[in-house]
Amino acid sequence: MENPLKSYDIKKVIDEGSSAKVFTAHPLSNPSEECAIKVVPLSYSLEFIFNEIYVLKNLKHKNIVDFKESFLRWDGKTREVWIAMEKCARGDVTSRAGKVNQREAGRIARDLLGALKHLHSNGVIHRDIKLSNILSTANNEIKLADFGISSLTPTSTTAMVGTIPYMAPDVVLVGPDRPYDTKVDIWSVGVCILELLTGKAAWGRFRDDEIMDKLRRGEMPYGFQRLRKKADIGWEAVDFLEKCFIKTPENRWDAEKLLEHPFITGSLN
Repeated sequence: MENPLKSYDIKKVIDEGSSAKVFTAHPLSNPSEECAIKVVPLSYSLEFIFNEIYVLKNLKHKNIVDFKESFLRWDGKTREVWIAMEKCARGDVTSRAGKVNQREAGRIARDLLGALKHLHSNGVIHRDIKLSNILSTANNEIKLADFGISSLTPTSTTAMVGTIPYMAPDVVLVGPDRPYDTKVDIWSVGVCILELLTGKAAWGRFRDDEIMDKLRRGEMPYGFQRLRKKADIGWEAVDFLEKCFIKTPENRWDAEKLLEHPFITGSLN
């Protein structure tokens, strides 16, 4: 097993979750370059680790975080997988919620949908689209990250995974005879854009169990009703979100179709 510490100078922790830590690092072969290294214990989930590496390595796209290399490290106590990837200097877009105008939100949606169109056409469902997984580079380029719980079998997916406030009703209602598909990511895109435009949680202060009940009943996010009443929000944004929040997956627009929506094309002008 190759030791990543012989290839990278590891700096500070920039993100830490229940299953992984992310560090800034500099390749020893090019000290002026800065990258990110995600460290995941091998005991976490081989499937999730494999998914992350598979997507990053094989499905490269300008709006997906760029993969560099991966290592399996054993320090005598713990086996870890180290994944070296592009570092997005501006971090995730969470702090921009409520601070972007409609055109900027449309540009973020465009880049996000571009990544999803690529993933979906290659049989991958992200399953955890949320603001903290949407990153921005120093040049303000949008990059999608965190593919650990992605599904590589989009036509027979029956696992209820993801982050509840961003989940589609199809995920909550999933069952052996009710699998979901790539359209679940589209609902999550709608939640993200809604939060960017309003600066508030899409479901307000509702608890996760309450959100799940509302999704089962076919309700749209609470924040969408308030957005409709805002005088400074154009019809394009409202209509775009309506297309994302169609309850029936078969009727919900896909990434390719949404990229032609006026909310998106208007952000190019």
